[in-house]
Amino acid sequence: MSDVRRVALVTGCDSGIGKALAGALIDRGLTVYATGLGPEAMADLVGRGAQVRRLDVTRPEEIEALKGGLAAEGVRVDLLVNNAGYGAMGPVAEMPMDDVRRQYEVNVFGLLAVTQAFVGPMIAARRGLIVNVGSTSGILTSPFAGVYCSTKAAVHALNDGLRMELAPFGVRVMRVEPNQIRTRFGDTAAAGLGARFAPSSHYLAVKDAAIARAQGSQVGNAMPAEDFARRVAEAALRADPPIRLRLGRELWPYTVFKPFLPSRTVDRLLSRRFKLDRLA
Repeated sequence: MSDVRRVALVTGCDSGIGKALAGALIDRGLTVYATGLGPEAMADLVGRGAQVRRLDVTRPEEIEALKGGLAAEGVRVDLLVNNAGYGAMGPVAEMPMDDVRRQYEVNVFGLLAVTQAFVGPMIAARRGLIVNVGSTSGILTSPFAGVYCSTKAAVHALNDGLRMELAPFGVRVMRVEPNQIRTRFGDTAAAGLGARFAPSSHYLAVKDAAIARAQGSQVGNAMPAEDFARRVAEAALRADPPIRLRLGRELWPYTVFKPFLPSRTVDRLLSRRFKLDRLA
């Protein structure tokens, strides 16, 4: 194993994809700093050899404390995995602004703040890899997920800018687009929907469709998080990591459906799937 990515820092390791990614990197011999909101939720990673640290990516003081602590230990992060994410589903026109801000604080501003905190030593060493976990939702927007989709589209844009700007310094940037990965994300997203469908909601008649959208990533043969993490880790540790990695089930809408169908056709198909035609 080359020492180029000897130390990995992964955000959002309390559960799901983040925890699986931390485990996959440990299995491949890296020293992993697994971060999340609850160290107790990451106790199993400690048993596997991870260094566990609390990190709320929306709190600058916690980012600075982690940065300073690792520097004091003489640790330089070679592989940064920006995985921490938050999803709240509901109609864009009725989404509580606190939920809108929270998604941007975690998914976009937190990702960028962590990147800015740890990229300096990578630039100085002229090596390193940043992996940003986006989503196929950033490619194709669906009803009742517009705000979440917009945060992932923003992640994709930031990722592309970073990739070009950091290339002269030997720092690589890789974008991951999961689709239908088996985690608790869908259940968590669906849990808050009730509060966003007040009796006066214009979309109350299609609430069931919104719940189905929130849980869509968990349907059918969703890819186990461990399989997803293994493939991401293998790609990240290649000598020449891919620029983009799209993984999961039912990927065809993002390679065929979105790029080649007219927007009005896409709108019509998605509106029918999520029952918006009931409201006409």
